[in-house]
Amino acid sequence: MATNKVVISMFATSNAWMYVDFTVDAADEQKAREVLNKAWDAYWDDDEAANECYGDWLEYALKAAHIEYEASYAPSDSDEYDYEEETA
Repeated sequence: MATNKVVISMFATSNAWMYVDFTVDAADEQKAREVLNKAWDAYWDDDEAANECYGDWLEYALKAAHIEYEASYAPSDSDEYDYEEETA
């Protein structure tokens, strides 16, 4: 049985290297978007995040919410990304 998957893109328009796609089950999409948005906002303000990579921070949040995912990061040698994609 095939599982429907969705991709949630998280990125900073001011930092081209901050880009990650999370692939999650469609059934988890809403919860994943809520978790990722909350974690993304907290990343900039939480003292615990100061020593964490943004991707690790977001992955920790999904793990804590028991959401299975696959993460794909932008190539480190690329400066151009498609910022038109929908964010979480």
